[in-house]
Amino acid sequence: MFEFFWRLFDSKQLEYFEGKFINPRQPKIEQVVRTHLTLAANQISKSIGTKLRELAETAEEIKNQAREDRNNCTETIENGLEQIRLIAADAYGKNSKRQKERLALKGKSIEQAQKDNEKAQKEIDEMKKNYEENENKIRDLEKKAQEAKAKGYEDEIFTLRNNGKNISETIKTLTKRIKDNNSVISGTLSNLNDSH
Repeated sequence: MFEFFWRLFDSKQLEYFEGKFINPRQPKIEQVVRTHLTLAANQISKSIGTKLRELAETAEEIKNQAREDRNNCTETIENGLEQIRLIAADAYGKNSKRQKERLALKGKSIEQAQKDNEKAQKEIDEMKKNYEENENKIRDLEKKAQEAKAKGYEDEIFTLRNNGKNISETIKTLTKRIKDNNSVISGTLSNLNDSH
């Protein structure tokens, strides 16, 4: 019996005695949980350490493989570039006669493009002149229409405005044609300069 009380005292239950005792022989849940958590944490730590070492080894293998692949690709690219250079030099030698003939034909097309530009510019100037005349007529007729409020003037104004829109569209088309011709001229001239 003395032993029971001594264990009871040892379990520190006497300090909190409330009329009932807990058998001191049973281990406390906290101790069991703490012991098992410590063991589980150690096992998890070892497992994580092993996995990290395996991942580090795998990463090193991948890095070495990537380095080897990069070196192989660099060598392949350099060989390909050398072959392209040789093919281009060979093609340039074979096609130099054809290039001279093409440049002569392009010289003729430059003259044609320049003549077409002059013609288009004259048409633009003529259209601009017509456009300005129409605008002046519109202003005069608008004044007359406001003063007299006559239907005939309003119809004529409408007709002249439509003519003005058509003229504007024609000017845009001709301007685009000039730009296209200029790009042909500049492209051909740059090819001529490159061939020298």
